[in-house]
Parts: sequence; structure tokens; C-alpha cells
Amino acid sequence: MNRIVLLTVLLITVNLVGQENYQIKNLDANTKYSDFGVNFYQGDAIFASSRPTQNQSKTKWTNGLPYLDLYRGKVAPNGEIVDVKLFSDYIDTQYHESNAVFTKNGKTVYFTRNNYYNDRYGRDSLGWNNLKLFRAHVNEKGEWVDVIPLPFNNDNYSVGHPALSPDEKTLYFVSDMPGTLGSTDIFKASIGENGQYGTPINLGSQVNTVGKEMFPSVTESGKMYFSSDGLNGLGDLDVYVVPLNNNTILPVNLGAPVNSDKDDFAFIID
Repeated sequence: MNRIVLLTVLLITVNLVGQENYQIKNLDANTKYSDFGVNFYQGDAIFASSRPTQNQSKTKWTNGLPYLDLYRGKVAPNGEIVDVKLFSDYIDTQYHESNAVFTKNGKTVYFTRNNYYNDRYGRDSLGWNNLKLFRAHVNEKGEWVDVIPLPFNNDNYSVGHPALSPDEKTLYFVSDMPGTLGSTDIFKASIGENGQYGTPINLGSQVNTVGKEMFPSVTESGKMYFSSDGLNGLGDLDVYVVPLNNNTILPVNLGAPVNSDKDDFAFIID
């Protein structure tokens, strides 16, 4: 889960006239580097990018590209992302940060990072550095503080791609932990009122396959969008949607032009 390819943020406009009509637009905020994984915070767009900054390093694991950082940009009336800058110096490290999701009150963020915490670069038994989920809070000055790893992280497998249920009592995420049906599966864990987390539960074969399931996002109406390469789609990873409150309905492929014969993922509804 550490190989980087060039990715692009796309704006998709949905017109509901009899049926969904998707219009695709390549955003000016994209660079020749990787740009993906949009979410929203205080009306702004937060996304991951490997565009170079002064402090970013490069390694063979990123094919000579800088590591991913989280960026913040204002959303213009035409949907463009403008005035892009680094999201948080406190959250940013010399390694990958990506795929952030925020609570509705804007006080908590969950995000993906390489296995790096308190100046420790963790490795599994084979020497690989995997991904982990972290949480941070905002203080009275509007600064992000108190970055902590979630309790179900592990050096020996990856955990990432967070999403929250509408009531914010469930955290969805992607992992290749033991119990995974395929390469990566989508799991969920309860979030208690005291901030404790329940044991991760695999979403099962209604969603997960022998392939990869990744990048979940959940709408206010309780629909989960995610990407999979194990459901006989149009290409590699395709975007699907499934209701979370009905375990008899199978995921539906969003079809073209959202999906192509290449990887399509990190789909989110504003």
C-alpha cells in the first residue's frame, strides 16, 4: 500500500433530470504530481498531494516523487479549488499523510499516515513500513494538536482511509489485517462517548471481495461509496455505492463516465 502513482482530483457535477447525469471536469488545482482524496472542512477542500514543498523528502518507494501531504484550498463558486496551501504543520511529517475525515463540529480529524509516531519509523517483520490511522483535535487557537494513533493499528498490517457514519458513532476504514477476505477490506469500529473504540468488524462479503476494497465515504443518507477491483467493473478500481442499513442490497457500479478502464476512487459527495 506504499506504491505511488499519479492521481488526479476531478469535479463531478450531478444533474438529477430523470436519471443521474454526471459531468466530469479536471480541476486547475491538479499538478503533474499526485492529487487525490478530497474531503471538506469548514467549507474548504482538504486533499492529499505529492507536489513538492521545501521540507519534503523523496525515496525509491515513491518513484522519486515527494511524500504525500495534506493540503487545504478554498472551494470557488465554479467548484475549483483555489488558494492551496499546506493544511497543518503540526500534522505534516516527512512521510505520507493523506485521506482525512472531520467530525461535523470541526474539532476532530482522522487521517492516514505512514507508521511514524514520536520520531519512530515502524516496520513489520519483513521490514515494510505500513500505514496507520491517527486522530488529532483542534485547540482554542484553531491549531491541530494531540496527534495519537488509533488502538487497532499494528506494525504488521496497514490501516487507513477513514470515513465516519452520519451520527459519528462508527468509524469505517480500510485494512489488510487478519480476517480480511481479499487484498484489502473495509472494516468498521464503534466510537464510544468516552472516546474509546470498539473491536474492528469486517463489513463482510456484501461489500468485500477477494480483491481490493478501498476509499469509503458515507453520505448523510447512510449510503457508502467505495472503490473495488473485485466486482467485475469497467476497469481496475471502480466506484460503487451500497446502503449501509440493508444487508440484502448489493453494491451498484456508478458506471461511465465516473468509472473508466483505469483506477477510479476516493469519490465523495458534497
